[in-house]
Amino acid sequence: MGKINGRWLATLTLATLASVAGTYGSALAGAPAMPRAAITMVDEDTLIFKDGKVVTGKILKEDATTIKFKGSVGGIEFEADYKKDDILEIKRAKVDPKGEKPKPADTKPADDKSKAPAAKEEPVAPSEGGVKYYTMELSGHFGWDISQTPIRDCMKEAVKGGADYVIVIMNNDWSQGPKELSEDRKPEDAAFDELFRAEDMDDIFSTDLRSYDKPPKVVFWVKRAMGGGAFLPLVCPTMYFSSDGKLGGIGNLTKLFGGTGDEVVRQKQYSLRLKHAEGIANTGGYSIQLLRAMAIPEFVLTVAYPNGDPVLYERMPEGPGEFLLTDDGMEANSDTAKALEAGEGNDVLTLTAKLAQDLRVSKGTVDDIDQLKFELGISRSGVEVKSRAKQIMEGWSKGLEQAMRDLRRLRGEANAIQLGGDFTQRTRARGQKKQILQKMQGILKKYGEVFGEERRLGMDSDLQREIDLLDHDQTLDLQQQRRKK
Repeated sequence: MGKINGRWLATLTLATLASVAGTYGSALAGAPAMPRAAITMVDEDTLIFKDGKVVTGKILKEDATTIKFKGSVGGIEFEADYKKDDILEIKRAKVDPKGEKPKPADTKPADDKSKAPAAKEEPVAPSEGGVKYYTMELSGHFGWDISQTPIRDCMKEAVKGGADYVIVIMNNDWSQGPKELSEDRKPEDAAFDELFRAEDMDDIFSTDLRSYDKPPKVVFWVKRAMGGGAFLPLVCPTMYFSSDGKLGGIGNLTKLFGGTGDEVVRQKQYSLRLKHAEGIANTGGYSIQLLRAMAIPEFVLTVAYPNGDPVLYERMPEGPGEFLLTDDGMEANSDTAKALEAGEGNDVLTLTAKLAQDLRVSKGTVDDIDQLKFELGISRSGVEVKSRAKQIMEGWSKGLEQAMRDLRRLRGEANAIQLGGDFTQRTRARGQKKQILQKMQGILKKYGEVFGEERRLGMDSDLQREIDLLDHDQTLDLQQQRRKK
């Protein structure tokens, strides 16, 4: 994308912009919460916690202080131990008087395939002339080169071309910042805070699709989906990996705000962010527990494969058939520098091709587009839709690079204008400065999404205040001139 340094952005306007609040509260462990009013099950045990969290499933074991509980998230079973002191109310499953066992509720989404082996996808009904597919590659820096405007333009082109499939190749640059800062990130680096930029793009692959008469099926092929890029594939139920593919880099949720400030405020910030991320995983039909293991260093998760399918437990392994995915990252469990360097840390979860397939996140591992087409069942009948995706993505990046240069230049020109002299000179100077500030507003309108909506609005507001002040001063100056006459 060229020389774009995030450090200079704060100098574009006068205000210091507040960060978005959000995050995770006291329920760092356990199954996902539901609104209390939504509980209608009577054939499952229900635990209602003091913090408002609700889980449903089956009580496996109970003593004076602890309940061992079994439930299911996204079709993947989990077991967890809960302290009774944290529980407000226990609603037990009703027992049929005839002695029949209650029928368990189906907690899987209608199209959930997490329990099925990772196999070839069922082909979609082809368009006239064969199955049509469209490819776009999301490369470069997430949130800058990869942004909602060029993605949306590509999707519109795919739909206009009658695509049955849209294949999204996820391969974002995981270096530190824009390209002039292109140092490789350390393994422990993470970017959960790119979540809200990801949500802007995720809507294109979920909500926006429903507006089309014949929406294409979106397939993500993961080569590198790190930081905010990890959230994009999670919104789609069909995902493949390349052999060296990785998805992660979001394991710093509980470290975003450090250890200072009000603890209650920090917990609320964690909770809001986590709920947003869990909403993305729910949309794609993926386990919330895996999302938490990817995001929260303190989250402990173990997996077993009793019948070949993954079963998740929120605890350390207790037997030879169980495998640790993430520990609590505390003291002796903290990843060593050597483990981090080798990419073998387990404080947070990073999905590799094998692990993603074992956990039923990935449908399979493919290393070229022909393999992927074969897995999708379109290798023979496939017709590639003419695509300008590369030109669209590169055009956005080049335009953004120029826009950032223009913003820096215009800011300097505006600051250099002197407002002294006689009335005519002051009027001319104010007009020149106002025109420059309005040009900056125009650039923000076109490319401001890279800053995030809240920050873009703040920057635009600062520019508008400068313009309003110029107009105000001009009005006073004019009134003074009239009084002199």
